Order: sequence, then C-alpha cells, then structure tokens
Amino acid sequence: MALSNPAYLTTALAGALIAYLLPLDQRWTQRGLFFVDTLSVGCWAATGTTKGLAAGLGWMPSILLGVVTAVGGGMIRDVAVGRLPAIFGGNTLYATSALIASIEMYLLAQLGQHTVGMAGAIVLSAAISLAARKFGWSLPGPANLSPKAFKRLARLPRPKRLSRKKRGGSGRAAGPGGGSSIGQEGHKEEGAA
Repeated sequence: MALSNPAYLTTALAGALIAYLLPLDQRWTQRGLFFVDTLSVGCWAATGTTKGLAAGLGWMPSILLGVVTAVGGGMIRDVAVGRLPAIFGGNTLYATSALIASIEMYLLAQLGQHTVGMAGAIVLSAAISLAARKFGWSLPGPANLSPKAFKRLARLPRPKRLSRKKRGGSGRAAGPGGGSSIGQEGHKEEGAA
C-alpha cells in the first residue's frame, strides 16, 4: 500500500527535504520533533493494534503488535541517525504511552469506534508523553544484577547471633538428680534431689 499510493512516497520525500533544509539541532526544532514523535507513537500503536485485529489475532497479540509497531519505527530511526533509541531511556514512558494507546484502541475497536479509537490513541499517547516529560515521570530502572552488585550485598552487616548465655542456657543437659545449670543471670542454681 505504501509503495502503490503516491501520497505516502510524496510525504516521505517532503519530510526528508524539510529535514535537510532545517537546522534540526536548535531548541525549537527539538521541541517540535518531540511533539510530532509523541503523536506518531499513538498513531502507530493504534495502527498496529487495528492490523492485528483485522488479521484475526486475539486481544493480547493485537495490543503487543501495536506496541511493537509504535516503538519499532522510532527505534530504527534513532539507530539510523546514531542516537540512543528512545525506548532505552531517551524518552520517559515511551513504550508505556504506546501500550496505553494500544489498549485504548482495542477497547474502542470492540465497540465499533475505529475512527474515535485512532484519534483517541493519538491524543492519549501524546498527552501521556508530554506530561511525563514535563513532570519527569519515569518507570523504575532495571535491577542491577552485576557481580559487583552481588559483592556489595555480601558486605552488608549481618545480624549478630546471641551467645548461649544471652539465649538462656549453656546447652548442657542436667545431671540425673536435676544437677545444675547456668541461668540467664549467670549464677548456679541447685536442682532438687
């Protein structure tokens, strides 16, 4: 479809020409690109989810296809221009906004509202991404399971064990007539005969 419809190729060439002519390292162009990227994440999430449903996939594979479609294109773009892909930390809640947009698209598609679902996914994804950037929202990072981290855990202070005196006995059995034992106070007690 993308190669048979001239509108797709014309749009791609126009985008390439604009990117060639504009200085993209300026602050205002970076903000503009971020905003367009937030819109495209929702668009691709909704498109991937719709394609999965049209192919007869279940709800989970359709939503997963929406997320992969949304983050995959941005990842290829970032690698092609030599940047760290946004899904690996260049953007807060990048895949999360794609997941929420995919779920929203699935739910509205089940109600027969495909157009509303597409528009809603685009707006919802953009709103989440913009809010995450403004307020610094992010998910917790992965656990550090390197050998260095395990060595740090091994050096943590361990709880001290109580000595036998403090636990309340010497651990020796009393003699046949009751014998004697050392109590908590440390003095000898005589047993009854």
